[in-house]
Amino acid sequence: MGIVIGSLFLFGDRFGQDPGVTSVPPAGTSAPPATGVPSVTSAALPTATVSIPTAPPTPTDSTVPVPPGWRLIISDPFDTNGNGWETGGFSNEWATQQWDLLSGKYHWVAMAHRSYATENAIGGSVTDFYVSVVAIQTDGTDDASFGVAFRILESDTFYRFGVSNDGSVFFSRSIDWQATPLVDWVPSSAVRINEENTITVIGQGSHFRGYVNGQLVAEVDDAMIPSGQVGIDLGFDGIERSVTVDFDDFILYTP
Repeated sequence: MGIVIGSLFLFGDRFGQDPGVTSVPPAGTSAPPATGVPSVTSAALPTATVSIPTAPPTPTDSTVPVPPGWRLIISDPFDTNGNGWETGGFSNEWATQQWDLLSGKYHWVAMAHRSYATENAIGGSVTDFYVSVVAIQTDGTDDASFGVAFRILESDTFYRFGVSNDGSVFFSRSIDWQATPLVDWVPSSAVRINEENTITVIGQGSHFRGYVNGQLVAEVDDAMIPSGQVGIDLGFDGIERSVTVDFDDFILYTP
């Protein structure tokens, strides 16, 4: 439970490829069709379906039921750093970032020099899991992304699911620095802009369900990464942009 990994990977700009990015989604992917249901067109890659709520959720429906019989492994309100989350920071050609525990929040401040994402992982490797975190963007650009990472094997191999403060949701896979969008920035009324969002993923085998504030917004079937750690994630799709995000109430259940 005390193992923590901080890592960084690069990806392409969702509004158009940044010429300074060295790792972009591979050929064979496409932008989402006009219906709002994105897909991956390469025969070697899975498809993803998206459920868009027809009305904003109420503040009381953010909790997603835990599968019966699963055990609570981590419940962290970030009042202390008993679970050994990474703190401190780094600065290099890709980004400048700082992590701190402040006032009961896991406080992330980041400046992107290139398009990138970073995750802090915790605990041992799991296969089936329920992971959830509460997150709010308090400052910065609205095209930053934040949420959870899971099936983390190395700094270059994992899945990401989360939101941006422009009201979009995303789901992606990265293997050996190659990022593939599985749900590619779909607007969702489930996202509460400038407010706290509860971001939850249930992974069972190759099937993943992604929720925002208790609303199912994405289902993905993908068997490329069978197991790994879980953690917290933040990323940028632009250059010289900054963001501040506070995370709270990190939860992990497993069978």
